[in-house]
Amino acid sequence: MLFLKELKNKSLYKKLLNNYFLVALGIVLFLLSLKHYIVIFVTLVYLVYIYKKAKAIFYTIITIAFLIIFIYLLKLLLQTQEHHYLEGQIINIKKSDASQTLTVKKSWYKIMVYTDLETEYSVLDYVKFKGEEVVIDDVRIPYDFDYKEYLKHQGISKVINASSVIKTKKRFSYLYLRELIANYIDKYFKEPGNMIIKGLVIGDSKSFTLDFASDLRINGTSHLFAISGAHVNIITYFLIKVFSKAKHQDKIVSSLLIIYLFLTNFLPSVLRAVLMYLMHTVNKKYKLHLKTLDLLSLAFIFMLIINPCYFFNLSFQLSFIVTAIIVLITTLVKDKSSLIQTIIISAAAVIVTLPIIANINSEVNLLSPFVNVVFIFLVLEILLPLSFVILFLPFLNKFYNLLVQGFLFLNNLFASQIKICIPLPYFKIYHALIYYGFFVFFFSLRKLKLRKIVLASFLFLFSCFILFQSSTTSLKVTFLDLYNGESILIQKGTKQILIDTGTGQGKKVSSFLKKTGVYSLDYLIITHDHFDHYGEAKDICEAIRVKKIITSSLSSLSFPRQIKISSPYLIKLGRDQLILYPPQHQDLDENNNSIISFLRSELNFLFLGDLVTTGEARLNGFKDSVDVLKVGHHGSKTATSPNLLRFLKPKYAIIQTGRVKSFAFPDHETITRLNSFGIKTYRTDLHYTIIYKNKKFTYLNQ
Repeated sequence: MLFLKELKNKSLYKKLLNNYFLVALGIVLFLLSLKHYIVIFVTLVYLVYIYKKAKAIFYTIITIAFLIIFIYLLKLLLQTQEHHYLEGQIINIKKSDASQTLTVKKSWYKIMVYTDLETEYSVLDYVKFKGEEVVIDDVRIPYDFDYKEYLKHQGISKVINASSVIKTKKRFSYLYLRELIANYIDKYFKEPGNMIIKGLVIGDSKSFTLDFASDLRINGTSHLFAISGAHVNIITYFLIKVFSKAKHQDKIVSSLLIIYLFLTNFLPSVLRAVLMYLMHTVNKKYKLHLKTLDLLSLAFIFMLIINPCYFFNLSFQLSFIVTAIIVLITTLVKDKSSLIQTIIISAAAVIVTLPIIANINSEVNLLSPFVNVVFIFLVLEILLPLSFVILFLPFLNKFYNLLVQGFLFLNNLFASQIKICIPLPYFKIYHALIYYGFFVFFFSLRKLKLRKIVLASFLFLFSCFILFQSSTTSLKVTFLDLYNGESILIQKGTKQILIDTGTGQGKKVSSFLKKTGVYSLDYLIITHDHFDHYGEAKDICEAIRVKKIITSSLSSLSFPRQIKISSPYLIKLGRDQLILYPPQHQDLDENNNSIISFLRSELNFLFLGDLVTTGEARLNGFKDSVDVLKVGHHGSKTATSPNLLRFLKPKYAIIQTGRVKSFAFPDHETITRLNSFGIKTYRTDLHYTIIYKNKKFTYLNQ
């Protein structure tokens, strides 16, 4: 190609040669600074450094970054425009036990449609549907998964809960080939073999069981079942061997890889690997002198220009980070044995991706680099080639299934027995900057003695970050906004106390505790025997250490390390005190069997559980002043009488309403009553999670 030959003689080309990594890094910082203002300073420092080093690189970063931002904003503008489409071509089908989710595309717009399991759909189907639009919540609990943001970056403009879906016609879709292969696998291959074949051949992990996916996560081997560069490299190697004597080998292999790209529905990791192969072929043919890191950086830039939303895709992030590590480390360990190389590269990948992995899993398995040695061999050398072969030899299904069962057993054995998991709190952006900043500083040092001192200091500080992230010198009370139920975390010093757990839907409380850095609860208090107050207790006990579980003596619940109390129970939090008042008599209304908790601190908190008006007589004779009242029974009209408010005279009220529409919490009468007493009221339905710290209230929906 004449263009490429002329390009080599351009001065800009020569200046960028072997510097594309600097361009890619600049773009990353530029894009991060749009979301995290704290990154702006780092970006400015980097750009000043690049400007002094080479102005051509500086202007290239600015030009490409602005181009990507422009495309991103244009794409958002198009997909967020108001439209009334209730029809389109199905492009994805995801089934669960009770329903299925269709992703439908019409023009620029993608619509997610929830429907029942009664009708079978295909990606050939063009459908029309009716239903109610689903309002997607913002993040209501700190560190929770941002589903709304996820849908935005997936290009989803609406979510519809369909009352009817009608197939109107058939339209060709390149996705049909993928569907045909998936259906073929389901027809001729039994479980568990079919889920492994679909995962390794077409990158379909939707059929993975929860236990299998969990084991992969613990072992740190999930990447082996998200079709990656290693898979594509093996496929490429096989194709090169098959067509070694072909006249146009590169064109044939490139064409087949592009077909495979369509088959895997343009998975980011596959697109990266195919792009790098195509660029490697062009680089070799036209002697462009681009190194592997250049090719990786160019693939990164090209993919972001095509679709800027890739930047927010976890698969995209991990694929490029891990590949960059492999490229950089391989040159340093090329004289080592393949075993040592694998361990070193796996360890480096774990270290570099730690902030990302911590925010997903809240833990890291220290044995993951060694486990990867075993599973890379099993998956890439045995299972992957066999999965392609078995597609054409389905009569070997029984043999393949035996092999898969052995693999699943080994996978579970490592995940349950051969592991050293270290819990990790959530990495905020400034934590990540400090983490990566350390490595930049560490490798900039030339003296070995200084490196040892810096490394020792980092390990000490990092240990403190893990161990004391949840510690607080002042009182902190967090009222979680759960879909159904209540949960309240009280923290003072190193003391951690949880009152109630909610129903456990989505294990939101367990996830919040781990990401907050709470790996051990001193007390878990279950106020009464309603499921929306104890539903997640078992999951929490499995996720973290719970030293003591307190229930009233009237409770029928049973837990390990349980204390049943029948008289006031004192818990000390330094100078502060939490006093628990259990019910003295069994009430026909279980709500009135709630443990009442009183926190004596800088502000005095009274937590009423689900106490309703008929049980308020239990507070007769209560002499302490109350500053903050956690309103009983989610703000229902049967709780929080005028007499109670007149007696307690709280300044603030907290209502954990839940979001179950049929309950209609809080009742407007209760809100009117609180307002009439001049009480400042915080509600989780409006304010989301509410936090008291440093003598003031903040909330997530600010």
